[in-house]
Amino acid sequence: MISIQVKNNLFYGIWEIELMKCINCEAVLLSPQGVSLSVCPFCSTDNAVKKEGGPEAALFEWVKKRGREIYKNKSALSSIISDLYHDNAKLRNPILTAIDGNISLKLEGVLPFDANKQKADIVQISMFFAEDYGMEMSRAVGAVSVLAKGLGMDDAVIEALNMAATAAKPEKTLPDVVPAPSEGNIEKVIVGKKNFPDGFVYEGEIIGGKAHGKGKLTDAAGAIYEGVFVDDEPNGKGKFTQPDGTVYEGTFVAYAPNGKGKATHPDGTIYEGNFVDGVPNGKGKYTYSSGDIYEGDFIGGKQNGKGKYTFPDGKIKEGVWINGKLMA
Repeated sequence: MISIQVKNNLFYGIWEIELMKCINCEAVLLSPQGVSLSVCPFCSTDNAVKKEGGPEAALFEWVKKRGREIYKNKSALSSIISDLYHDNAKLRNPILTAIDGNISLKLEGVLPFDANKQKADIVQISMFFAEDYGMEMSRAVGAVSVLAKGLGMDDAVIEALNMAATAAKPEKTLPDVVPAPSEGNIEKVIVGKKNFPDGFVYEGEIIGGKAHGKGKLTDAAGAIYEGVFVDDEPNGKGKFTQPDGTVYEGTFVAYAPNGKGKATHPDGTIYEGNFVDGVPNGKGKYTYSSGDIYEGDFIGGKQNGKGKYTFPDGKIKEGVWINGKLMA
């Protein structure tokens, strides 16, 4: 409690002032004795912004008004996050963990760099954060994204984070034993032929009128799938040969390569690793016809994340890749 003397034409006397701090940002509040204030005018405004644009918009406005230096105050930043995400523990807790782990400080530190450097650094920060705390990549990325948006980082940088989360998407799994058809009458297994629309022809095991079990599917263009079918769809281990000579061997889910597999192209390039909906996603190894080899993370068919590139002469480059390019 402090006292100040006020003297003007309207008032003369001693006014007692109680020093308090805003529960969100820890700014000093000047509250006349007997009047209880807990939130500063800035944070009161943030509450209105939150109602209109959500907590991320409120966080951005909060940082915009007070400056990025607040990211260096873990206590204050944690308080505002707790307030903005009080009703979303699933997202709030990883963000608070990130702040406690100095992720907010690291993000503030990459702001001076250009967009490409920011992409590389923010993806690497997210990966290390997930690894250090044993957290799912999607949760780590969600937390880092919120803090990055609060700093006003470019949308392209945030998109790089979303791609990193996609790379860590769990593999689709299949049962070891082919299940019975989900529809139709269950009958004994017969070996026969079945014609599908658009010129697809199936030859193999049939149960209850459906392609179910081991078989071969040929389309009108000459592409061939040989492997396991479930309810008229390629599901399980199989081999897909395209007319141009490209061959994929591995697991399928609903017609598409999903899970572990190997794709060999006519020019000699080979990809071995994880697929999601027919595209390299996750950990994998790509061997070029030149003999160059990349081993690491893939997103959307391109090198994205941590990886190692080995040249035929033994030279190696390691680091973080964004859209097929090694970031400096």
